[in-house]
Amino acid sequence: MLDQLAQREFPARPIIVATGFSTCLLGDERTLREFVIGDQVRQALSNAGHNVLLYLINDTYDPLDYRQLRVGVNKDPGLIERYAPFCGMPIAEIPDPFGCHSSYADHFADAWMARLRSLDIHPVLIDSHRAYKRGHYATYIHQVLEQYAEIQESVAHKFDGEYTLSQLFRVQCPTCRHLDQTELKHVENGEVTFSCERCNHRKSLPMSEIEGKLHWKIDCAARWNLYRIDVETFSKPHCGRLGTLRVARHLSKEFFGGAAPQVASYGAVNLSRDLSGKLLDTLPPQILKAMFAETPRQDLVIRRDTVENFCRREEFLPSVTYAGWVRQVLPILALKGDPDGLGGHKSVRVVQGRAERESILLGNNFSQLFYNRSFGVQYPAFSVLETADTDAVEAAVKVLDHALALRQDATADQADTPGLVKDFLRDVSQDRAPYVFLRDFMNHKVGAHVSTAIATVPVPYLEMLRDILQLHLRSEGAVVDFGKEEHDEETRAAA
Repeated sequence: MLDQLAQREFPARPIIVATGFSTCLLGDERTLREFVIGDQVRQALSNAGHNVLLYLINDTYDPLDYRQLRVGVNKDPGLIERYAPFCGMPIAEIPDPFGCHSSYADHFADAWMARLRSLDIHPVLIDSHRAYKRGHYATYIHQVLEQYAEIQESVAHKFDGEYTLSQLFRVQCPTCRHLDQTELKHVENGEVTFSCERCNHRKSLPMSEIEGKLHWKIDCAARWNLYRIDVETFSKPHCGRLGTLRVARHLSKEFFGGAAPQVASYGAVNLSRDLSGKLLDTLPPQILKAMFAETPRQDLVIRRDTVENFCRREEFLPSVTYAGWVRQVLPILALKGDPDGLGGHKSVRVVQGRAERESILLGNNFSQLFYNRSFGVQYPAFSVLETADTDAVEAAVKVLDHALALRQDATADQADTPGLVKDFLRDVSQDRAPYVFLRDFMNHKVGAHVSTAIATVPVPYLEMLRDILQLHLRSEGAVVDFGKEEHDEETRAAA
């Protein structure tokens, strides 16, 4: 599909790739596929040497319905009761339920744009309500009102009576501002007569004063000509014989100027309930986008097994799949940074890039969801000290001191540190007691070997562990020489 689009001839101007949505709610990841495909088309055309813009046409003139309201306010009973009377009004004219934006539409538009930016998708946002109010659609509205019956007859004839358009234009009642229960009765001598069931009245207004929105299939044909759209994303149902695409093409050709875009079609997304809302928190953008775009025209079934199987074969780094990265790289990488388990405690925080921190967070979420384990520096398990053998604790202090000397030696090759710590850990005692104690005290139950963990975690964290154990030994009355200079010399000699 992308190769075919890239090879087509386009006008000598910036190419417009359009996607569309109504920001009446945020929803789960199923709704993202359209924008992933649209951005993929934009990138392919850009790679072919074109200047390309990606549009997100936000249908903010659409009326809010009750189901959308429930999802939008997270099923909050108070907000549902308060905002139910607004159902049927354009979402651009409804107050923001959360009080942080100028309207309901703007609240979710901001949330949508933030979500897309997190996936490195950056569309130009087109607000349809503003376009209508500023008169951008006026020519098309007047044409529809003046040729109302002719347009209806043309559509019925084109589709052999299998598809007809009844309400070509939905009037917005000037009294109650709703448009979901209005009905256009007739247009005569420049006046539009309509009724509103909510207000229970019938009224006539001059065509120039009428407010409202075109039927969405007519709106689609009009905006092709208004915005000179070159490529548009369509889900497969809209590409059927009686779907939006064919109806809008006919209307554009016969009434509005003939503009019709190339089509980038995509299949539906079937997302299992247990993964709904979790993909964005577990998959890096490149993996999520690759999953949506791998076979764009096919329906995509997303279950736990299909996600993990995809991650077992999709590269995250060169020659490293995402599942492989989570299993092999993450356990060590997570030990280097600000550990989630310590809540960003300043004593162990180290400088990391934002991308690396996000990768660790996503990787741990993925590992927890699919493998029931996560990695990183944890709070010490103080309860272990209650039954700990004094010899094991003393040996552990020696191991930590030895590791700190190695870690703080500017001349040492730090790549050798895990092996040197492992050797020292083996030699410090004739049994595994120090190893088991350190593993349990560090809460390091999964991931890399304890010696690798000791060689990787932030140095301040190691110092904290050593200090805690020294205090414990003193409180137990153990006679141990913790003179730093002498002990550092011994550990350097052992290295």
